[in-house]
This record gives sequence, structure tokens and C-alpha cells, in this order.
Amino acid sequence: MRNLLFSIFFLCSISKLLAQEGLPIYSDYLTDNWYLVHPAMAGSLFYGGQIRMTARQQWFDQELAPSLQTLAASYRFNDKSGGGLLMFNDRNGYYSTTGTYLTYTHHLYMGKSYKKVCNCLYPDPKNSINELSLGLSVGSVFNTIDQRSFDLTQYDPLIVGLKQQQGYLAMDFGVAYINPSYYVQLSIKNLLFSPHNRFGDFYYPHNRERANYRRVLAGGGKFFSFRRLILEPSILFQWAEISDEKTIDANLKMYIPLGVDQFWVGISNRRSFRPVGYYFQSQYQEQRLNSLTPLVGVNLNDWVFSYNYSYTQGAIQFDQSGFHQISIGYNITHH
Repeated sequence: MRNLLFSIFFLCSISKLLAQEGLPIYSDYLTDNWYLVHPAMAGSLFYGGQIRMTARQQWFDQELAPSLQTLAASYRFNDKSGGGLLMFNDRNGYYSTTGTYLTYTHHLYMGKSYKKVCNCLYPDPKNSINELSLGLSVGSVFNTIDQRSFDLTQYDPLIVGLKQQQGYLAMDFGVAYINPSYYVQLSIKNLLFSPHNRFGDFYYPHNRERANYRRVLAGGGKFFSFRRLILEPSILFQWAEISDEKTIDANLKMYIPLGVDQFWVGISNRRSFRPVGYYFQSQYQEQRLNSLTPLVGVNLNDWVFSYNYSYTQGAIQFDQSGFHQISIGYNITHH
């Protein structure tokens, strides 16, 4: 029985590979961390650079529960160039994915003449930013399945009792346009092909020699000022080519100035386009992904602190608890 449970878990891990490869995309980007999602956003702001660290955890009372840690650092080298470093560790039970990316961005100022903005954070009415950015990320991703603690007393073809790891080269490309009123972004992730049979020769409905994990992300947002408050509605659309999975995030943030500091609150709703079918009391039913994420944060001097909680709604759930996530950041400004 235990081997059967491990086999089911292993197959779920393989299905995860087909659905989403590389860095998982949650609501981290809403903590002023757009580089985590779009390579073109590395060094896109004039005030210097950013460092963002996030930690995401589910089921605190369960061993090997799903967790994610990320580190995103980006910097504006000069008027036209920027770069970044992105690292992540995604773990779900005995399966984990780690990755490291280096990014280069080229920025084109779209105004009549170049005018450097103030050291204030974006968004801010005093900003005069108006630029088109192109970004390219190149990195490596390693997938690991650790079966060393599995029960080997009974034969199971899916369990070899070893720690297996396989890596591949990854490449992302993106473009972004930013001005004081709105922004739009488009990114294509996992441009290169990667091997599909990383942990054995499993069923795969596409080319047997290479797998296409390409993922397209498109979105944008707009700023509305009401006296001293700033509202920012935004959306993020995702499409995974290999599974034809489509989701959309509808977000809303409100910025409240606190002197030279800033407090903000927000909410994000993610929905999938395609439902998943299941049977309940001999009746066929369908359910779509529908997650709700409230978030809160504060900018104190050059430091950024935020917290969000994601809860999935629907009749079928693995657990009543959701995902907790904290983010800590530092803005490298030119004073």
C-alpha cells in the first residue's frame, strides 16, 4: 500500500512537470517584484536597483509540505542597460526544482529628450519614466526526485530508491513598456526545448526526443490618482503550450503615502479557463481554479515588507488551509 501511495505521488510529480516547468508563478510579482515574472523589468526603474526575497509555505503541520523560496536582484547599470540575478527553490514532497538565471536588459527612452526621474518609487506623480525595455534571461534548471527513504521491500517499477537529478538550459525573453500612467508587459518563458524523460521513459503525447515547456505571459496595469491615494488595477494572463492551460489574474492595489514612506493593500483573483472534471455521488461535475489572495505591504525608507495569503475556493480541496507568503526587499537608490 505504501509503495502504491508513493507511485501515485510520483505520477503527480510527473504531471506537474507537464503542467508548469521552471519557476512557479504566484502573486509574488505584486510586491513590486515584476522582474520575478518578466525579464524585461530587470533594472527598468531609474532609481537604481531592487533586491527581493520571498518565502511561500503551505501546511505548516505537514512534513515536506509545498514550499517556495526566491531571490530576485536587479540593477540599472546606466541609461540604456540593466541586469538581474534570479534564483529559486521549489519543493513539493520528495520532488524539487531549483534554478538560477542571469538577465540582461536594454532600455530605450521614448520621450523627446532623456530626463532622469527623481529617486522616488514608482508609481509616483513626479516620475517622468517613458521607456521600452527588452530583456533576455539565460539560466539552468535542475529537477530532483529523492526516493532514498522509500520502502523497497516490495517491487515497484516506479521506485528505484535513488536520488535522481537532471538539469537543462533555460531561456526567457520579454518586452515591457512603462510610463507614468500605465505599463504593458509580454514574456515568453522556456524558449528552449528540454528532455522529457528525466526520470524514466513515461508516457508523453508529444515529440519523444524533446519537450516544449514554453509559457507565454502578458499583462499590464494602469494608475489612477485620487488626491493622495493611487489605485492600480492590473491583469496577468498565462498560457502553457504543452498543456494548453490558461489562467488570468485580476489584481487591485491601493497605495497610501506615509510621509516619505508608503503603505499599500491589495487583492488578487486567479481563475483558470479550462475546468477539471470529477464525479461526486455518481454525478459528473466540473471545477475551475479560483484562488483569492489578499496582500498587504509597507515601504519604509529603502526597505519593503509584505505578506499575502492565498486561498483556493471550490467544492474539491486538498486542505482547508492556504499558502502563506512573506516578502522582504531592499531598494538600491541613488541619494
